[in-house]
Amino acid sequence: MLVGEPCPDDEAALLELIAQPVGAPWTTACELPAGLQAGLATYGERVAIAVARAHGRVIGCGVRAVRPVWWEGRPAWLGYRTLLRCAPTVSPWRLPALLAACHAHLEAARAPDELPWDLTSILADNRPARRLLTRGLPGVPAYQELGPMVARLLPARGGTGDGRPAVAADRDALTALLMPRADEQLLPRTDLASLAGWLVQGPVGAPQACLRLTDQRGRRRARLVALPVALRRCRLLVNLLPTGFPALPAPGARLDEGFLDHVRAAPGQDGLLPGLVRHAMTCARAAGLRVVVTMCAPGGRPVAANWYAVGVPVVVHGRLDQAAASL
Repeated sequence: MLVGEPCPDDEAALLELIAQPVGAPWTTACELPAGLQAGLATYGERVAIAVARAHGRVIGCGVRAVRPVWWEGRPAWLGYRTLLRCAPTVSPWRLPALLAACHAHLEAARAPDELPWDLTSILADNRPARRLLTRGLPGVPAYQELGPMVARLLPARGGTGDGRPAVAADRDALTALLMPRADEQLLPRTDLASLAGWLVQGPVGAPQACLRLTDQRGRRRARLVALPVALRRCRLLVNLLPTGFPALPAPGARLDEGFLDHVRAAPGQDGLLPGLVRHAMTCARAAGLRVVVTMCAPGGRPVAANWYAVGVPVVVHGRLDQAAASL
């Protein structure tokens, strides 16, 4: 088995590998319709790909991307590891060696200005992956659990809301809104070079709340492969109930989702956020989105996961829920 950089001829095999269904009982697949490089760019900058081969065939992969964040009140670059995959033909006894080789290749891509550890997330229901990656396999970096996160699924539907697109005059106030507070760690940094997708509430030049709505369907999208048995059997009935959740799609359907992040309000102005989020849902529906995903602290449903630091031990003082909004 050899692990190295991808070759141009590997793209079709890597796209097929990345699209393998993961998770249970909620099983999803990740598709990159615009191609490998465009799809992986949605995870961050400085993308590194580890490709494992045996007998000339691609049998595994892993991806590391780097994102600008705030750490201990200072600008920093944080690695995020994702899309660890292996072919179904890989035998269990070869899996530890494959994981170790992929992680070593990704670790070699770390630049001197990056934090000495990376972040990743694992679905809470994916118990086999959690057991495998946290049991201290030789050559596999330590996975240190940091805390839980939740993916909230919001239905993209029309309704009353209050908001407007951000304009150039809002840029200075937006920059101030996005600065980290004393109890926040790994808050994403952005230079606001483009205001596309940014929605705000408040006077021009002095917005009091903001968020960003991103439509990634052209580069990365999710497909629902399977539902829990009980929900699959009564899906149509559940969709008739006024639950406030998006309608459950049929297995095999693409979710047509948008992504909501950078949800912020000025001190004492949190009451503005519900109206701004409702406005974002109206915009999402107008754009043809069916559901909007946002990451947050525990308390939501239906998809739960856990944060893990990959590499050297790290102590995190403060909240991670705002970091979830971008990773």
